[in-house]
Amino acid sequence: MKKWLSVLLFLSLWIPTSAMGVNSSKKALIVYYSQSGKNKLIAEYLHSKIQNSEIKQITTKEEMGFGSLILKHIVRGGLEIEPVNTDEFDTVIICTPIWLQMLALPTKVFIEESNLSRKDVYVYITCGGFYGFYNSLREWLSEWNAVVKDLYVIKAGGKKDEEILNELNDHLEETDLLGEKSS
Repeated sequence: MKKWLSVLLFLSLWIPTSAMGVNSSKKALIVYYSQSGKNKLIAEYLHSKIQNSEIKQITTKEEMGFGSLILKHIVRGGLEIEPVNTDEFDTVIICTPIWLQMLALPTKVFIEESNLSRKDVYVYITCGGFYGFYNSLREWLSEWNAVVKDLYVIKAGGKKDEEILNELNDHLEETDLLGEKSS
């Protein structure tokens, strides 16, 4: 625990907050769903970097174990989540896992129930391996009139927190989320 906190502190000092792409005139919502803690790690890191941001965890209305969630995921239905209001935000950043090569059901329900129309949307996905749905996910988000600014997959299986944050940080240098592109 102390090790990842020191990594987070080191990385938070590494990127100047004054260069953020999502600046104080825009409001960002960072939402995450996490079973293993990897997406929570990513969401908290992004929250530490982005001025004028809020962070919210996607939670189910009914408490259930991972096996029950996977069963609902396979049949793709019957899940209710606690509402998350996106109306007051210009940017929505989604951190989510992939289950069985599909967007995790709690995140899918969040997207379906949220107002993402004309919002800048960044999606950071963790998975253990194959993720062949990439283009279909971008198209599906566009059907909700979201302006998909970034969709990035981190193969997090077997990686340490420090490795995940380093990969994310390298990718963020190529996006406009934290400021102008460095390349």
